[in-house]
Amino acid sequence: MKKLVAIALILPMVIGGMFSGIAAGETLQNVDIGFENGYGIRIGVLNGNDYPIYDIHLKTIFITGLVFGGSSGITNLKEIEAGKYGYLVTPIFGIGTILVSAVVSYEDQGEYVERQINANLFVIGTMVIGVDEW
Repeated sequence: MKKLVAIALILPMVIGGMFSGIAAGETLQNVDIGFENGYGIRIGVLNGNDYPIYDIHLKTIFITGLVFGGSSGITNLKEIEAGKYGYLVTPIFGIGTILVSAVVSYEDQGEYVERQINANLFVIGTMVIGVDEW
């Protein structure tokens, strides 16, 4: 009898949890954006969706630290296919620790999405290594 009562109490919670997870999955966007190590300030965009995203754009970038020079690089991507990876690159030349804040925008199934990422990076010449990201 106790087992039947326990099942009767737990079963609705399990079923409710399954449906709430499915509903939440529909609204989540599977696009990961983050800083990458390598030449210049590289922002990697991974499209984990099963459909492409469009008009990926480095809207703004703020750099504080000892940077001697920089130029505009790859700031726009027309499309990133499902499951693929793309890069936005800003070439720089500097030395020491820098603080970088960037805003990346893209179109996801007709919806305009804007995301801000921040990081402490270490620069030696044109090579950049990630220290901390949030």
